[in-house]
Amino acid sequence: MVFIDACFSGLTRSGGALRVGTRGVVVSLEHPALRSETMAVFSAAAGEQVASSWPQRQHGLFTYWLLRGLRGDADESGDGAVSVGELGRFIHDNVSRTAATLDREQTSQLVARDTTRLLVWLR
Repeated sequence: MVFIDACFSGLTRSGGALRVGTRGVVVSLEHPALRSETMAVFSAAAGEQVASSWPQRQHGLFTYWLLRGLRGDADESGDGAVSVGELGRFIHDNVSRTAATLDREQTSQLVARDTTRLLVWLR
């Protein structure tokens, strides 16, 4: 599992390039690292979006909702476990909703071949 609370675009908050001549990173299932059935990448933002901080919670939006999901809030089926897909949906919905309240646009991403794989068994 890879969790990335960063922007993939390679842009600054004002829209300029972080470094002249650089390109953003794109994560897709075709990437060699993601050929494994067990690999999953959760990222904070899509495309040219900025991964936002949430000063009131002292975390990035993505990290805050990731931790809440891993703690059990993402167990949508109520079976005492959190799957890759459940966590991805939980983060996506909450990051998007929270970003909108902060007048921002942020859409977390999940790239995984097997979204039914269990990540956390809750007690």
